[in-house]
Amino acid sequence: EDSLDHLLEAWGSPSLFAKQILVVLKGAGRLTAADRERLAAEAELRDASQPLVVCLQGRANLSLKFFSVCAKHGFVAEFRSPFVNHIPGWAQRFARERGVRLTESAASDLADHIGTDLLALSTEMDKLVAFVFPETEISVQAVRQCAGDLHQHSTFDLADALGQRNGKRAFGLLRQVLSDEKRALPVLYAMVSHFRRLWQVKDLRDSKAADSEIERAVGLRGARVRALVGQ
Repeated sequence: EDSLDHLLEAWGSPSLFAKQILVVLKGAGRLTAADRERLAAEAELRDASQPLVVCLQGRANLSLKFFSVCAKHGFVAEFRSPFVNHIPGWAQRFARERGVRLTESAASDLADHIGTDLLALSTEMDKLVAFVFPETEISVQAVRQCAGDLHQHSTFDLADALGQRNGKRAFGLLRQVLSDEKRALPVLYAMVSHFRRLWQVKDLRDSKAADSEIERAVGLRGARVRALVGQ
């Protein structure tokens, strides 16, 4: 969103509060060819005391001068969202980092609830650690008592009621959702996201996609995917 001049001004300006400044360039894939050339020339003049993090969606085309300069003077790394079957392992890793043990069945149950959002998983783990304290083992029962049904009175239930044309239940659920100090606009965003997933699942089912492919596409697994298929 910022101009290249603004970036170059920020990149290299001394900070009043720290010895170093880190500049992060998001959406580098949207740079024009001229801007990339200009930035590549500037990057070759910088040293490690003026770090720049360059982010873009998709693969970096290392045949372009700017990205080749990034690789030459720094390093290039690719970060992918984890597959749904990796989430139980991530849950147990987060548990170990917090000095507790998460049973395999509890990790699987938690993964079913959370999906592939690692930030949400980390936050939920913090809640669980506080919930079981001073114990150091998290069981399935603890997960269900603390997290409960994360989809209770959620946009999924609301969408289900709308899909069944059950207006009375839909209005009741909407009141419960909004009474939880949630504003209407985020609920609308969540509903749009939900119906987007429904259309995605329907298209994949119509094309005879395997269940594993559907799970990867929508970032959900287990009971949540089965419920989407049902809807």
